[in-house]
Amino acid sequence: MSLTRVHRNALQLLEYVASHTGLTEAVRKLQLAQQFTASDEELKQLQLKWIPRRLQGWLLKKAIQMFGERTWKYQDSLPPLPVPPLKNTLDKYLESVKPFVTAEEYKQTEAVVREFEEGVGQSLQQQLLERAKVKRNWLEDWWVDLMYLQSRHSLPLASNVVGFVPIMDHMWSAVGAEPADRVPLFLWAALYLWKLLRKEQIPVDKDVLTGQPFCMNQFRSMFSAHRIPGVTMDKIVSHFKTESEGPSPTHIMVLCKGRVFKMEVIDQEGEPLTPAELKTQLEVVKQQCENVCEGPHISVLTAGNRTEWAKTREKMVEMDPVNARNLSVIEKSIVVLAFDDATPKDSGEVLRQVLVGSSRNRWFDHVNTGVAFKSGIFASQVDVRFCLHICITLEKILHIIRIVKECIVVNQKDFNTRQVAITQATGYDFGNGQTFQITPVSDNVISIFLAQIGASHNSFPMPVYSCGQYLHCLSLQRDYIVYIFSILQQMAWWVFIIKTSFLLRLRGLHQLKSPPASDLELVCPSFTDYGKKFIRSFKLHPDAYMQAALQLAYFRLHGKPAQTYESATLRRYYHGRLETVRSCTMEMVSWCKATMDNTVPIKEKKELMMAALKKHVQLMEEAKNMLGCDRHLFGLQVIAQGAGIPLPSIFRDAAFTKKVGGGFALVTALIGYTPVPGAVAPKMHNGYCILYNIQAERLTYSVSAWRSSKETSAEEMSASIQQLLRDMRQLLMTS
Repeated sequence: MSLTRVHRNALQLLEYVASHTGLTEAVRKLQLAQQFTASDEELKQLQLKWIPRRLQGWLLKKAIQMFGERTWKYQDSLPPLPVPPLKNTLDKYLESVKPFVTAEEYKQTEAVVREFEEGVGQSLQQQLLERAKVKRNWLEDWWVDLMYLQSRHSLPLASNVVGFVPIMDHMWSAVGAEPADRVPLFLWAALYLWKLLRKEQIPVDKDVLTGQPFCMNQFRSMFSAHRIPGVTMDKIVSHFKTESEGPSPTHIMVLCKGRVFKMEVIDQEGEPLTPAELKTQLEVVKQQCENVCEGPHISVLTAGNRTEWAKTREKMVEMDPVNARNLSVIEKSIVVLAFDDATPKDSGEVLRQVLVGSSRNRWFDHVNTGVAFKSGIFASQVDVRFCLHICITLEKILHIIRIVKECIVVNQKDFNTRQVAITQATGYDFGNGQTFQITPVSDNVISIFLAQIGASHNSFPMPVYSCGQYLHCLSLQRDYIVYIFSILQQMAWWVFIIKTSFLLRLRGLHQLKSPPASDLELVCPSFTDYGKKFIRSFKLHPDAYMQAALQLAYFRLHGKPAQTYESATLRRYYHGRLETVRSCTMEMVSWCKATMDNTVPIKEKKELMMAALKKHVQLMEEAKNMLGCDRHLFGLQVIAQGAGIPLPSIFRDAAFTKKVGGGFALVTALIGYTPVPGAVAPKMHNGYCILYNIQAERLTYSVSAWRSSKETSAEEMSASIQQLLRDMRQLLMTS
């Protein structure tokens, strides 16, 4: 037996022992805490008290090397996406239809469904089972292609979801950072995530209750992924690679005043540049755009109809090889950063500005675009196909920012190893409890350094920034000043070669104001009377509670139940995405009606509320186990259409095409238990989209609607939600 094989067997034995003794899970929690913990107190609770503190960091590093879970460790062992039993799906579909049809309509729909179950449905089910034998995820290609990539609609409203780091309100009030300093810090945090993914050091997400690993595939498209327009269908390309797979792009693209800049953000050792160094380059970008006419705003083309943009893109590539090269560089960039001169005043305005505010400085084809407002607010805009990213990216950025915020208010004498490490990583000096600010390095420091490397001051005319004397030494030790100068000497905007007629067309596009954009109404308030802590005190599930509030708010405002979509994760399966929870149940409708009836006793209202919440929890758990009905029905419909047979009557029935299948009046999603808000545009003209966050002491949500609709109002829906949340608390507290 070779030494290599002995070594491999020994490692496998150690991994087995570590897994079965709980050491692997302990290391995973410590790894997560070290990277993303919100406070030192949480980290201390996870540390092994019997190990001296000075050894904790070294031991953790070694433990992660031996027992740490690499980001994609379990991908090959994840279960394939199952095909649900046909009867289960059809029974669940019939149950979801009941709130929206009359008794006579239900009887007719039931007959159609049973005919399908006993007839052509059997053949379609068998074909779907055969497909599942050769594809670990039988749904993935169909869903992505038919629901997203074949859509010819403009991306901003049809396919984008947005969110932002909540530096306003309670989150950032004590920090006092200058707006110009926030954006480099946020950008550095995003690049830090890029580094962790490159090294496969983000631990695997797992089910909170069962510990079952989740699919991490979508993380591969978080950076350097791009949507290429096609005449009939777009395609997604990803250039990101882990360190073990090879080199990955190390630049970002910056949009400013109609111009496009390429900016290197990773040093020669594979480390992200510090916030101070990033700010240096960003300042140069903005300086080059001052006192000059604006650029052609090529990015506005990505906001239009997909077929038209595909044809235009082909013409641009044919015009000159330079255009093809520039487009390729943009497509490979880690992220796109867009400077926006708008100064939104509240959360709703931030989300609206990111979603539809300006198409002149957004590159909508890029999966991940950061938007930096003049006020220092940092937002993100992603393709809805990767909507998981908006939560993941901003949530983890927020965790890193919290660590930084905590360090800012710590006195110099209380510094510990973790805070010093952050100072070394970011370039910020958090000493003496002072507010951080990036400031120019003094000329004498630069002169001393240039003398050491035998260069003259005139050779490097661009400024260098730091965050205190500590960074001066740090920069000299790491040789970053030379690196920054070499980049700045080459920095210039990227020029596209276009004809005069083409430029005139671009100017015409700038002057057009998209009616749907001006038609969008969006609000994002916070309900601060209570939050998850109060809800859990009654042993209720916070998400089910919030869904009940949304249902009741709609019912009270419109006098009828709402066809409702809520997303449920399928990440426990290979390449799993989302299933639909049809959360407007008969139990929910009964409770809404009772709540509006003053003759119904309080006790009965409570009992009906508990029954509705219990039903929702059941539906959510079933959906997570691929026992919903929507994705299965979608697959059966695709097979029927591909087989060239007449479309089965179940898909032509009024209950499917109008009552339920025709669209959801309420599109909802829980996007996390953190302060990171998000928003998307409504999918129906007379509908709403509501994304919400649940925190310990507050509930934050966004409501979007179309102003042109005579039935909906985001402001009125938001007010109804606030009132119903207070009424529900009163109901729970009344004996």
